[in-house]
Amino acid sequence: MMRVILGGTFDPIHKGHEEALASAAHELGAEQVVLLPNGVPPHRPQPLASTAQRLAMVELVAATHANWSVERYELEQQQPSYMVKTLRALRQRWPNDSLVLLIGDDALAGLTSWYQWQDLLTYAHLGILRRPDLKQPLQVELAEYVQTHQVEAVTQLQQHKAGCIYFTASTIHPISATAIRASVASHASADNLLNPAVRAYIEQQQLYR
Repeated sequence: MMRVILGGTFDPIHKGHEEALASAAHELGAEQVVLLPNGVPPHRPQPLASTAQRLAMVELVAATHANWSVERYELEQQQPSYMVKTLRALRQRWPNDSLVLLIGDDALAGLTSWYQWQDLLTYAHLGILRRPDLKQPLQVELAEYVQTHQVEAVTQLQQHKAGCIYFTASTIHPISATAIRASVASHASADNLLNPAVRAYIEQQQLYR
């Protein structure tokens, strides 16, 4: 079985996340889709929404798709969330599955700043989502690493549990969670950027006001 995983602060989760994940899952032929809300992100400011609120919004989105689920592992940890530790735990839970961690090519460009970044492929594949608005060259060390592990065929991800880097045809639309929060705060419409269930929840909770 293949599981694709998308992590994020999800403050809030928006259609950019949702559409990119659905597209990549279809392209890769994944049987399961996993949304992974970050716990205490080491590289980012603290979220404005509470952990419970971010989880609720992600669960609302997952409920609108067949075979989508929410992984609470990072939310249940008391220390900063490092992806390599999360993937290690998920690998122990799903020892026989192909795991594909989806990241944007902007995140790929900064991968060497991640804790134990070279160990990520021990536990999962990397599926790279393209950002059409952003082109960042890779550092020499990272470019060589990508070249060593890159595969061109989806079947490679299906046949192996981990260890490959695959550039998907799927794109992440440049939707900014910061801009969404600002729109909500100013009472401007963000309806076209949010799942209707998430938009209703934000209104009900008076989030980002």
